[in-house]
Amino acid sequence: MKTHPTTLTIIALALAMASAAFPGEDAAAVAAPEKEGFVFTAESSHPSLSTFILGEKVMLTFTVRGLPAPIPGLNLLLDFQDEQGRSLEKKEVPVRVDAAGGWTGSVAAEKNAPEAQPAPAANPLSAQTPWDLPPLEVLRASRHKVFAHYFSPFPVSIDNRPADQDYYAKQFMTVDGENGKHAAYGGYLRQRPLPRPRREGTDWRQQDLQQEVRLARDAGLDGFTINILTTDDKNGWVRDLLDAAQAVDPAFKVMLMPDMMAGFKRRPEAMVPLLLALASHPAVLRLPDGRLVVAPYCAQVQPVAWWTARLAELKAAGQEVAFVPLFHSVNPAYAPISYGFSDWGGRCLIDSQGQATAAARMHALVPVWMQPVAPQDMRPKSGSFYESSGSATFRFQWESAIWGGADWVHLITWNDYSEATEIAPSTGTGHAFYDLSAYYTAWFKTGTPPPIRRDALLAFHRSQRTDTVLRVQTKP
Repeated sequence: MKTHPTTLTIIALALAMASAAFPGEDAAAVAAPEKEGFVFTAESSHPSLSTFILGEKVMLTFTVRGLPAPIPGLNLLLDFQDEQGRSLEKKEVPVRVDAAGGWTGSVAAEKNAPEAQPAPAANPLSAQTPWDLPPLEVLRASRHKVFAHYFSPFPVSIDNRPADQDYYAKQFMTVDGENGKHAAYGGYLRQRPLPRPRREGTDWRQQDLQQEVRLARDAGLDGFTINILTTDDKNGWVRDLLDAAQAVDPAFKVMLMPDMMAGFKRRPEAMVPLLLALASHPAVLRLPDGRLVVAPYCAQVQPVAWWTARLAELKAAGQEVAFVPLFHSVNPAYAPISYGFSDWGGRCLIDSQGQATAAARMHALVPVWMQPVAPQDMRPKSGSFYESSGSATFRFQWESAIWGGADWVHLITWNDYSEATEIAPSTGTGHAFYDLSAYYTAWFKTGTPPPIRRDALLAFHRSQRTDTVLRVQTKP
């Protein structure tokens, strides 16, 4: 086979002979309706399915009754299709009707799978969730991509101390932490990464980063966007994350996202040198044509002319860039220099309504739209809170990306605990948003919701009573 689709669909097209054709049914159908006095039944080795993983051996059994006998030259026409409905192979199976007008025949469909390619391994996350997720190989093959926003100030551990003695416990999660500078709003954070035992060895930070890559990869994500806060990566977080991705899974990539509201706002001239220094790493995200993907946060801080000049500098240095600016409100003026657009998006249902039609509007400007999807947003430091209605906002934004035709999804965020937007497992939200992310990632990538096989409860709750009267709140 010359193509490598990820799934295989078998359709029985018809029973045909020189002077007549009898329409058939889907190969997984239980029974075809009676037609012209005969009944045609088609069954597979998995009766509830008509789409199968490539490499999986599937036996098809066909039964016909009620045909006049004998009928010479009668054939069953089969069409083997990939997940996009494209025909891979058509074949004919001779039908030998017996004296009673019946026939039963079988055919193996495994010859249509790539012979040297084993069946994809089962998704390791399926056993931990209520749904069966497609194999990672299937998810990775999709043209739809999912990235999570990585925020380096909040790694799994800051100092590798025991969980009840570490920096999170003693400084970020207490009222008087960091010399009391967060006392006015009750402490810096309300949640943290799920605690882990102290690691042995000096490479504990790399071990943590590799574990985060595995978690994201197992949920079906294609990579992280790394929020580059400093102009020189002096703490090494960007390079360490790139190294972790390459060590765990070379197909898991990191999209470079210089933060134009942080270090590069003060020193914009430092951006090109840092991007050139990082571009040689094999884990940076590139398009199939080799272009380096650069997606600056708050790109609107610099005008189009400035970005045009910087892209020219990068090209002159040997780095052709696919520019995907992320805005706080998309600016169409950037379209001529952009491969794609993205936006920081809303954090409550009322602010998310425009996402349902965002892809169609953005595709009129640029080839690729990276749609934001965020679980919630609550910031003690700024005294702000957005009503996410439990998981309703998250689900609406995901389904807007699916039904609206987004190309990529940007999960905001993987681990910003200061805004409570994390989908990574945490003490505040457990695995709930992480599990939902895996579910919707599979749906986004395959076009089909994963089948729910096991009972489970994903709880999204508050400490307030349901009859609490909402009042206008002000920052202390």
